[in-house]
Amino acid sequence: MAETERVFGPVDILVNNSVTNIGQGPSLDVTDEMLDKMVDVNVKSVLRLIRLTVPKMIERGTGGSIINVVSISGIQPQYQGLLYSFTKAGLIMMTRNWAQEFSPHGVRVNALAPGLVRTDFSEFYWKNEDLMRRLKATQPIPRIGEPDDIGFAALFLASDKASYMTGQVLTVDGGALIQRVL
Repeated sequence: MAETERVFGPVDILVNNSVTNIGQGPSLDVTDEMLDKMVDVNVKSVLRLIRLTVPKMIERGTGGSIINVVSISGIQPQYQGLLYSFTKAGLIMMTRNWAQEFSPHGVRVNALAPGLVRTDFSEFYWKNEDLMRRLKATQPIPRIGEPDDIGFAALFLASDKASYMTGQVLTVDGGALIQRVL
């Protein structure tokens, strides 16, 4: 953080987008090591960055915007994705708590919940032709998300256009959470 501030100046926008998903499978197969890794990467790393940035945002008195990238799996459980879903759900609750605590000081905190997006992280899913066929048949917008779909939503949350938003979860999922029934 010190190097970032030295090169770019004070941090007034923080996007927490750290993720791992090593715990796929039946919940009874989850090991303590898997749990520890998921919590370390998906939850503790965000808390650490918050502790490094928010006090300075508050001290400067110029406000700031924090965007926690969560997932629709934090809203609707992912099949055989206990650890991923619960860490993302936890981050949603952390977002809302921080919004209550930090917003009176001018620091907005929101979450961005993507659906399936074409990234290296989700390659296992979007390269599965059967899954893509089912997604296109049931999702109101019958395509996979692209990184720009999420990037532009993050730009909105970081901008003054979202100055009256805090503690919210902006879902960008092509309507996946409201799937069409065939």
